[in-house]
Amino acid sequence: GLRKPAMDFFVVRAGLMMCCFCIILISWERLVEGGESFADSLTSNSFSGEQVAAVVVFLVLMVQVRAEYTWYTQWRGPEAKAEDKRERQDIAIDSRGASAARSVKSPGTGDVNINTAVFLGQRILFLTELIGLHSIFIVQWAISATNTPRMSNSVQLAFYLFFMLYLIFTSLQMRYDVHVTSGGLGFTHSMDLFTSIAFKVYLAIPFVEEMRVLTDWTITRTSMDFFMWMKLEDTQQSLYRTKRDFYLRRWYPPAAPRPGWEKVLQGGLLLVGLIVLIVAPIALFSTLNPSLQANRLTSATLSGNLIVQSSAEGIRQMRLYRGSQVSIVQELVHSDMSRDAAEVSFGALSEETFDSQTVFQARVAQALGEPDVTAWFQFKYQLEFNGDTLKGVTANAVHRVALDKNTTLDIGNLVNESLSQDVTTKAAIRLPAALQATLRVNSNLEVSFLGDWFDLYLTFQSGGRAEGWGAKDKSRGRWRLGKSNCKDADLKLSGEALECPITQLVASEKSAPVPVGASSSWSVMGIYLGVVYTIGRLLRVVFQDSSKRVIYEEIPDTSLLEDLCNGIYIARIQHLLRTEYKLYYQLMSILRSPELLLNVTGNFCDQNFDDEVNISAAMDDYIPRFQGGAKTQSEQWLTTVGEVEQESEETYVVPEASEPPEDLRVLDEMPEDLGETFVGVADPPQRIEDSAQSPTSPFRELRRRNQGYSRGHSHTEM
Repeated sequence: GLRKPAMDFFVVRAGLMMCCFCIILISWERLVEGGESFADSLTSNSFSGEQVAAVVVFLVLMVQVRAEYTWYTQWRGPEAKAEDKRERQDIAIDSRGASAARSVKSPGTGDVNINTAVFLGQRILFLTELIGLHSIFIVQWAISATNTPRMSNSVQLAFYLFFMLYLIFTSLQMRYDVHVTSGGLGFTHSMDLFTSIAFKVYLAIPFVEEMRVLTDWTITRTSMDFFMWMKLEDTQQSLYRTKRDFYLRRWYPPAAPRPGWEKVLQGGLLLVGLIVLIVAPIALFSTLNPSLQANRLTSATLSGNLIVQSSAEGIRQMRLYRGSQVSIVQELVHSDMSRDAAEVSFGALSEETFDSQTVFQARVAQALGEPDVTAWFQFKYQLEFNGDTLKGVTANAVHRVALDKNTTLDIGNLVNESLSQDVTTKAAIRLPAALQATLRVNSNLEVSFLGDWFDLYLTFQSGGRAEGWGAKDKSRGRWRLGKSNCKDADLKLSGEALECPITQLVASEKSAPVPVGASSSWSVMGIYLGVVYTIGRLLRVVFQDSSKRVIYEEIPDTSLLEDLCNGIYIARIQHLLRTEYKLYYQLMSILRSPELLLNVTGNFCDQNFDDEVNISAAMDDYIPRFQGGAKTQSEQWLTTVGEVEQESEETYVVPEASEPPEDLRVLDEMPEDLGETFVGVADPPQRIEDSAQSPTSPFRELRRRNQGYSRGHSHTEM
């Protein structure tokens, strides 16, 4: 029977389906009303169940597109049914004898049922997709707030157009068949630049090649297992890369210098890329990055705690002072523009009241009077940056000042005096070298102290002096903590010190923007270890051990091996499983034998030099002759290409061995009437007509090698 006319729409259908899949994955919030964006889902590690279900559905549809295409390429005519019956009979003869061949039935009925099921399934699936697409949009319009039957945004319109185009090309594909003349990946059938780039992009996308090969192997009737199938696919793609490489080499004459533009585009750009790759992580976190995000100080809090340790009481901590910023002045112009600088001031008067009648205060005062007491005054900062945005961050810092014995006794007396309700103003106590002038905050929100040290003065003010307090509030008071040398006369206390607000400079480093979904490893070391080192290793793998791949990559003529691969594909399409099986092992035999591979793919020297060229004479121009007229090293080591070939034919000697190799002995013992045959795994010898007529048949070469081995071995024994 005649097959339908051929027209292949697989690439277009697969591309449209991939576009729909990307829209569902990335723009789900615009496709479905009320959905969450892809960036928010990555940040929160939470995806909606509807989106996951849609992703699964479209993955299944992409597999279905490939499976349908693979089914189209198979041979389904009457000749295929007859060939299936012959194949089954041959297998039955090999396994059970000639009498079993008569019991083999024609597979036509089963194939008709399968073809009918596929025919009906295609149309049912097509109608289901068409109705389902419009049903989804109708439901979306029904539940929307506006109840308007139209596309609400461009993403919905693009998805609808892509899917409708996919359905249009699917309906056209049902009218046509697919006739395959070259097997393997479609990108390997052309040598143009666009196809070569598409081939590399295709291989760079993860899981696509694996899904294609798994689908083809699952759908196709074949005699090869999955790993054999993968070896064939890899062989076919490797041959394409080798053919493309030699195709580009033929653009220039042999031994011609490489052009300057190639040096610039490959060597120069690669060097620039390596330098950029090495420097990029540190440049990302430096002032060279124009996208650095500012860390503006928006709020600050300072607290002062008295920490007391004694053998009897242990460690006790009491807060004396807590104050928030009085003012924050941003310095827009300063010497280091890689940081944001702000001057922050904290009020001298604590914002929290101090209850002098609590038992806890009395126990702390008692501990300060112990002879073995040790005391510290601890400052604690809480700095908030970018608090006016939703991406505010907080940095915390602690600084502790050890108090000497005299200062400890003075603070103990001051605490004891705070328990008295009669005294309203206490003498100020000096805390020497308490704080530094500058707080530096790095991009990791770690705080360090810089600049000159300055003293602070601590005193207590009872409730009688507090604003808005009545006479009944004398048991409550506030602590004052500030700097000296303040010009405000209203803050004078007992004539001993003038206290003014604590003023410090906060310098915060600008930070590099963090990508969506980035983990805690987003740092200079994390990028170097996770990205730069990985790319460096991948680049090393490209060139490392390349000498071991020379036998398969330096092939001047790949036509015979490509024809052999295509023969395997065509035999599979036409259901000639025995031929497919034998041709596969014939291909493996060639790839396993360097001599056969060299014989069927040509000599590299023959492809690039004329027979008249004398390589040794050319090298003598650069290698001086020895004294006394002796031959040069090149004359000792090299001859012309024609002499090398003639010498190899006349003086070829097979290395000695106790007995011929196993494969050659088996081949030599085979009867002559079988001619050029193939011996597969667990498969009796069968004739391959095409191989018998081929002048470069691998089996002819094996027999010649076996005869040469026998002559050389006999000569050795004599």
